[in-house]
Amino acid sequence: MSKKPARKPKPNALLPDREENPRWLTADPVGARPAPPIQAKVDALPLLGIPWENFERLCRKLAERGGTVEKAWCYGGPGHAQRGIDVLVRMKDGTFEVWQSKRHKKFGPIQVKNAINYFLQHEWAAQATRFVLALACPINEDPQGH
Repeated sequence: MSKKPARKPKPNALLPDREENPRWLTADPVGARPAPPIQAKVDALPLLGIPWENFERLCRKLAERGGTVEKAWCYGGPGHAQRGIDVLVRMKDGTFEVWQSKRHKKFGPIQVKNAINYFLQHEWAAQATRFVLALACPINEDPQGH
């Protein structure tokens, strides 16, 4: 009885020729472990713990999530006259929404009113169909509004 040589399995043309799980993917994490939470806070994201640039990026990404959004982009930058706009959103129907991001430790009713009034004094107020004031903190209920 003669033995036939073993056949090599045919490579599947649909699968890439690579490792299934690269070594870096299965290795232990690198760097220090994050500190565990000392006390859980319900419904509170640590938005004040991220740099303002990342908070503004987050606002842009949230603005893009609307189902009828065509494009969202940051409006101006540090030192530019943004007129109360941080993110400009063009909708698929051609209308615009504007977002203003505020990463403050405290923000009260007077600051909310001032932010809205400042936006309303400029040209985009006549064109925008929606104004979103995105705050990194809860609205402070201080009777003085501070």
